[in-house]
Amino acid sequence: MTMRWSLKPVDSWFFREARSHDAVGVGLLDSVFPPPATTLAGAIRTTIGDHLGADWHAFNRNEGELHGLLGEGNNMGLLDIVAIQLSVEGRPLFPAPQDLLKSLKNNGQCSKFHRLKIGAPIHSDLGYTAMPEMDAPAGSKPLEDHWITAEGLQCWLAGELPDASQLIAKSDMIASEPRLGIGRNNQQASAKEGLLYQTRHLRPTGKKPFSIDVYLKGMSSELVQKLPKTTNLRLGGEGREASVAISQEEIRPPGAPKAANCKKARGVVLYLAGPANFNDAVANDGPSLWCLPGFSPVINESDETTHWQGELAGVRLKLISCVLPRPYRSGGWDQKLRKPKPLISLAAPGSIYYCELQDSSDNPVTPELLQALQKHPIGSDTSLGYGRVFAGLWID
Repeated sequence: MTMRWSLKPVDSWFFREARSHDAVGVGLLDSVFPPPATTLAGAIRTTIGDHLGADWHAFNRNEGELHGLLGEGNNMGLLDIVAIQLSVEGRPLFPAPQDLLKSLKNNGQCSKFHRLKIGAPIHSDLGYTAMPEMDAPAGSKPLEDHWITAEGLQCWLAGELPDASQLIAKSDMIASEPRLGIGRNNQQASAKEGLLYQTRHLRPTGKKPFSIDVYLKGMSSELVQKLPKTTNLRLGGEGREASVAISQEEIRPPGAPKAANCKKARGVVLYLAGPANFNDAVANDGPSLWCLPGFSPVINESDETTHWQGELAGVRLKLISCVLPRPYRSGGWDQKLRKPKPLISLAAPGSIYYCELQDSSDNPVTPELLQALQKHPIGSDTSLGYGRVFAGLWID
């Protein structure tokens, strides 16, 4: 059974970026958006425990029936976050793919979209490898802080270009709201010296009403019946309020490209719909944080890397190139240990990996192959919703 927890802001929200207030050079802390998976998981598990009558003192001692269900920290117990989905007016949104560029008119409006292409191999610090090239007018810019609708993503996965109406900017949903705060000494009713801080909250603009939809499974139908249909919870920094609607609903991924489009494909393009944790692969002598887990470099006669190869969902792939934003930094506060969590880097949402099939003659690109590639998340901590991947067509 899959539940959808649909969270909407009641007031402003604040989800602190990975830096700390006392870090060198930090004058103002921004809020990340959408909320981190760990923040959402903690708030939802706390709400479930409250409604199921959890004894939190026993829970902190790793006792009680609910400890096995809810887990703690990054261990989700029996629960599993299938996906964390940003939605506007009930329509699902996805991070804009990193290969999309926009060219602008004189009035600053977007005139046309373009896609990066993969050029011929060149000598680089990664080896003799292929790099993305811009096939767009001068002055074209990448789409930062944009999301794409399911219809737009379906066009993109088919190797086509989305329409401007299928892209939504962050500024259409939320606005930044600077805040100034002080540390307080409640016993003396005075301010603490040196504890002046600045933050930037998120406030809905009202132009595009949005929700954060968390798709969760792992609870029995008997326990689900004990949860209310609507409730409120405290979320993120300063415990800001969010309204919640709980329903039973399966998530619907975008449709796979048609077979006719697959015949034109050079290979497949893998798209991350959310953050992915590849740190375990790096710890086990993997190539790097940016590389797909389980992939290893292929070296030519000149001792240069030409590509990376590995297997996902039983499909043997050659990783030729990728287009990646900056790594997604994840930290936070450990409520049980009362100290900051270790800061880690994740592959960022919207990352793209261009792959060829190792056995393309015997196993061509088909809609069934694409669906197999996106059937399971990749990387570690997938119970937090990490590693959600879609497969599309790489068309030269």
